[in-house]
Amino acid sequence: MTVESIVKRDGAVVEIVIDRPRVHNALDAATLDALQAAFDGAQRSGARVIVLKGMGRSFSSGADRRAYPGYSGESRGQGATQADITIGNRVCRAIAQCNAITIARLQGHVLGGGLALALACDIRLAANDAVMGLPEVELSVPLGWGALYRLAAIVGRTQAMELLLTPKRLSGAEAAGTGLANAAVESEQLDACIDERVSYLTGLDPNALLLTKLQFRALAAASTIGDIEAFDGQLLLSALRSGAYDRFAANR
Repeated sequence: MTVESIVKRDGAVVEIVIDRPRVHNALDAATLDALQAAFDGAQRSGARVIVLKGMGRSFSSGADRRAYPGYSGESRGQGATQADITIGNRVCRAIAQCNAITIARLQGHVLGGGLALALACDIRLAANDAVMGLPEVELSVPLGWGALYRLAAIVGRTQAMELLLTPKRLSGAEAAGTGLANAAVESEQLDACIDERVSYLTGLDPNALLLTKLQFRALAAASTIGDIEAFDGQLLLSALRSGAYDRFAANR
């Protein structure tokens, strides 16, 4: 099992855990499928708060470089291939469209696709010594999964370009300073920080909490023109087919 769901507080809270600690919770297709199923299940159960976390030392090191999720190199027809490559977009959209408030617990490596998952969450709480970055361009692929647009909306275009077009990595403390994380604390205090936030949220009126989430979702939709994520899959396919896949895998 690559993803585990833990129900708490009489169903008001669900913890979704990426459980591949030996590979720093790298994201392959099976893990992404399991994540989407877990968020869909938590949504159907009526959870009010969902906490996304990684087992072990890292949140997630990003897309599995042994097999880029959704890409096999085989010809399956344009429609099927396009559907496969957008698996990351579908997962991030499932997170963003949850009616529950979503919290990412960030520790250790929070890189690439791992950071994309965190960006889809409403709240990001980090350990001071977490390491966040977007190495996609270094690995010869564009940033996909809707992450570029969410990143620019959160930290601004200038800071987004700085993260993508330099080898820069941010600590959790630095991420909190840019707004990439809501707050950062010492690693041994991270669980207590999250528990405090969860307790506060579950103590609020459920209807007011839901309506507030819907307002923020409408705000995000209003700030875009059309579905700007629609190009992500084609951009990734173009890069991977042009030889980027071999360079991506070679950087394991």
